[in-house]
Amino acid sequence: MRKIRILLWPAAVAAFFVPSIVYGADHLVISQIQITGGPGKTTEDFVEIKNPTETDIDLNGKRLVKRTKTGTTDTLIKSWTSATIIKAHSYYLWANSSYAGIAMPPDVATTGTLAEDNGIALREGQNDVGVIIDSVAWGEAANIFVESAPFATNPAANQSLERIADTDNNFMDFTLQSISHPRNSFYVDTEMPAQPSPAVTKTPSSTPEVGSEATVELSEIMANPRGSDQGNEWIEFYNPGHSAVDLSGWILDDDMIQNSPSKNSFVIPGPAPVAPGNYLAIKIPKGRFSLNNSGSESVYVFDSAKVLNQSLHYQGPAKDGYAYALSESRLWQWTETSTPDKKNIIAAEIIYAKTIAISEIVPNPDGDDEEGEFIELYNFGADAVDLTDWSLSDKTRKYIISDDEVLDTEIPSGGYFLVYRDTSGISLNNTGEEKISLFDPTGTLVDSVTFTAKDNESFARTSDDKYEWTPVITPGATNSFAEMQNGKKTVLSEPKTENTAVESIQLDEVRQLPLETLIKSSGIVSAPPGIFDPGVFYLQGSGIRITLESELPMQLRLGDEVEFEGYLRQAYRELQIRVENLSSLKVIDTDNQVSVHSIKTAEVGEDFEGYLVQISGSITDNQGNAFFVDDGSGTARVLILETSGVEKPELFKKGERVTVTGIVSQYNDNYRVLPRFQSDLHLESKEEIAGIQSLPRTGSEFWLILATVAGICYIYWVNFQLNPRKEI
Repeated sequence: MRKIRILLWPAAVAAFFVPSIVYGADHLVISQIQITGGPGKTTEDFVEIKNPTETDIDLNGKRLVKRTKTGTTDTLIKSWTSATIIKAHSYYLWANSSYAGIAMPPDVATTGTLAEDNGIALREGQNDVGVIIDSVAWGEAANIFVESAPFATNPAANQSLERIADTDNNFMDFTLQSISHPRNSFYVDTEMPAQPSPAVTKTPSSTPEVGSEATVELSEIMANPRGSDQGNEWIEFYNPGHSAVDLSGWILDDDMIQNSPSKNSFVIPGPAPVAPGNYLAIKIPKGRFSLNNSGSESVYVFDSAKVLNQSLHYQGPAKDGYAYALSESRLWQWTETSTPDKKNIIAAEIIYAKTIAISEIVPNPDGDDEEGEFIELYNFGADAVDLTDWSLSDKTRKYIISDDEVLDTEIPSGGYFLVYRDTSGISLNNTGEEKISLFDPTGTLVDSVTFTAKDNESFARTSDDKYEWTPVITPGATNSFAEMQNGKKTVLSEPKTENTAVESIQLDEVRQLPLETLIKSSGIVSAPPGIFDPGVFYLQGSGIRITLESELPMQLRLGDEVEFEGYLRQAYRELQIRVENLSSLKVIDTDNQVSVHSIKTAEVGEDFEGYLVQISGSITDNQGNAFFVDDGSGTARVLILETSGVEKPELFKKGERVTVTGIVSQYNDNYRVLPRFQSDLHLESKEEIAGIQSLPRTGSEFWLILATVAGICYIYWVNFQLNPRKEI
């Protein structure tokens, strides 16, 4: 089966490396924006302005303004009323006045703020009417500052939007940097206008004369060579000018201190000539700085006078054996073919598949949302697709699918790919409108779905590419829908016979029946509604979960015996009975004793799914609201759901012996014990562990001991009466 490979395209590449790019603009541009430092730091905002032209530009008479999502008037951030020069190829930095920890001091600070779904503009003249020099908008902004389309994602804490082009399209011109790096007026880039790379010629053997206007530019980087990195990393330069350049004495570094090289920098030894149209790769020797393969990294180039000449910034991971190279179209791209000292070779473009769709979304499942929420993708194409570097996002978070986190990122033809909340970190809204978007690695929108959540239902794609809510949740399987009958949803299944009579069946026989069987049965409530979810309760005995179409008009209590009718179904691979007709649910007895099955920790699994059990053993690990118990037979997971109101005792520490009572529940391939009440958790005392019992206070043992003591006292009394002491 043919595998669709990754396209090396500018928007995808920019997520890894964002260089100081020549925009080719003839005006000031907004080059970088940060809108938050995180919770409690929402005013840690900055806007970076760049002068990409060959001449100095004065900010006098200009102003920086913003508009809210659908705002129709400007809000002033900063206006300049006196001469304020931005030199050619230099930056100017505004920041909120409360941003004390900014990495580079701002040139000016005011109390203005930025937020999600905003737009900003640099105007010449007054608010609302002045000429817009440049503008950018993000998130779901829908104001006049949007250039063609807003950048789709709101940057999160300490992330920034950084310009990579100037085509008057915010979506295409910016990339999301995972770590912002503001630049002020002291930070200068030396850049030349974009031009195609000339043909390669051999470097002359003699050292050429250096021209007065000579320049070089970063051309290719090998950050993660195959084999050992030390001594094998290299940085390549290209000379696009008309005069030769000698790089002797120039300095390379991955860090700088106050715009100067650090102690780990590397001084290029001489001679190091680069003739016009030629390339020169400089190896970084052992003992100097090394380039990061993951996380954020920068490359700084200083001339022989220790003046910063140019820089490159990237966010890992850097792929093993891949070079990062500047193409003839002035775009930085990954390439499998490294070409030190030669013209760069960029892999041919490979078009990404358009056959991946968002198939199913479960925003508010039964039980714990963090465990149960998922987004399902479906491949309706004829070829398998590798989803590495594809991304999903809502309004606040973006998740990039990575083979570092997922064992198999390939989705086969006709196959499904599940992304759970505990992996993606995307928390789906339970109230209000929510939007989920799917992007390929180039940042191109492939699919999006907008919805308002429903309890314990999935928003699923139909065969005619529409979306409907269905109570049948089918992770990794074909979507199943419901039809309306008598004003209520009924799951579509095999046609039922005219005879609607339902035969009663014992609970212990239920698991032998096929799914979607309509059954009638009864059982004793072992976990009432409201403990795990208002619409969920469990029955004792062979144990099974009962889910309800809507909230009960009556209250069920522990020990109530109930009779019901419902359909046999599965959710997250746990068997359950769905009661759609609440009138069929009746209490036929009360105050029954609830039986508990004592089992070994290794037996928490399929055989006891839905049972009320009790396990004892030592705590082997603690993880948030979960802990693990082992009695020597194997480890069992105990999960405390927030809805139960149970709190994990502080004394429940690793090594302590505990007894836990709860319901065995299945979640996909995992089983866990769910405590119902605080009394279901018991820490065994040292005396109990050692088998030493204190004097009993009640029961037959107490009266036996009391009678024995009384008998001994009586014998002593009789003996005293028969043998009184003689007086002396």
